[in-house]
Amino acid sequence: MKKKRFIILFIAINIVIIFLYIHKQSTIIQLSFAKQRNEKIKEDLLLQKNKLEQQLQTMNNKSAIKEYASEKLHMKKINLKQINVITTQKGFNQE
Repeated sequence: MKKKRFIILFIAINIVIIFLYIHKQSTIIQLSFAKQRNEKIKEDLLLQKNKLEQQLQTMNNKSAIKEYASEKLHMKKINLKQINVITTQKGFNQE
C-alpha cells in the first residue's frame, strides 16, 4: 500500500513540476515579446524626439524667424521714427 502511494505521489509531483516548467517557459516567451514591443516603442519615441529637437533648433534660428516673418506674415522692418507714443489722458478713470 505504501509503495503504491509513493508511486502515485511521485507521478503527481513530476506532473506538477512539468506544468510549472511549461508555465515558466510560456511566461519567459510572453515577457520576451513584451520586451521587443517596448524596445520598438522606445526606438520610435527616440526618433520622434530627435525629429522634434531638430524642429526646435530650426524654429530658434533667428534668420529662419526673420525669413518667416517677412515672407509668411508680410512684416517689414521699421525705424524708430515711425513709432508713435500714445499717452493716456490724465484723470480718465477719475470722477
